[in-house]
Amino acid sequence: PAAELKISFMQGIITNMHVEDDIFKGESYFFAEVKRMKQTAEKLLQDKPHLVLMDELFKGTNVHDACECTKGVMEGLLCHKNHLMVLSTHLYEVAHQFSALPEINFSYFVTNLADDGSYHFTYELKKGISDDRIGYRILQSEGVIALLKKSKHKG
Repeated sequence: PAAELKISFMQGIITNMHVEDDIFKGESYFFAEVKRMKQTAEKLLQDKPHLVLMDELFKGTNVHDACECTKGVMEGLLCHKNHLMVLSTHLYEVAHQFSALPEINFSYFVTNLADDGSYHFTYELKKGISDDRIGYRILQSEGVIALLKKSKHKG
């Protein structure tokens, strides 16, 4: 990892990573995500540009709501052109809705998928949107499904 980063043309860095719920305040993970996004939106109103890093928005809700919320955030982010923003998502349905917009660049990491179920991460970044579905493949290859199907008790 880098020990230091200097970005002279940016006022600062805003991230939406490492969000935590707070059971003592009665705040769910999703609510914490919403609060963090509100803080981000407030900072984006500043005139000075920021580097904004967002990873997997709205993990604390169902897929449908996550798509709707991510779509709404992306539409709002388009109003703030003086900031440099990086957003990662596995919600490719949302990405495809924005793929025709010239102000958004899409990139993905290449994963080599073999017929035998194996996979290899190349860490090669390519332009475009990946439609790879490898989550279940990883779950299987790590033996999670087989392990869960084992039982000490018959019947």
